[in-house]
Amino acid sequence: TSAMSSQLSQLRSMARRKDSELSRMRGAMAELREEMQLVAKENAERAARADELSTRLEARAADQAAEERLGDRLTVLQERHTKLINETRNLKAREEAARARAEALE
Repeated sequence: TSAMSSQLSQLRSMARRKDSELSRMRGAMAELREEMQLVAKENAERAARADELSTRLEARAADQAAEERLGDRLTVLQERHTKLINETRNLKAREEAARARAEALE
């Protein structure tokens, strides 16, 4: 019976150590879970900022493309304006020449 008592005491001591070890492991797992949640939250915030930045960059690129198209249209309009001015000058010069010929004929 003394041997049984000693063995029972050893088993109880081992059970307490294992229980203590299990408690420590549970605590460590809870800490890891909290850290993982924090990292997940930080990653979600980073992803949200990256999406926001991406949206702004896409909008900026669209604005630049629109400005380029407007610049191209302005260039075409300026060329047409210059052409019309030259045509008007040529017509005025012809008109003056015709008027001078008409006056010479009188």
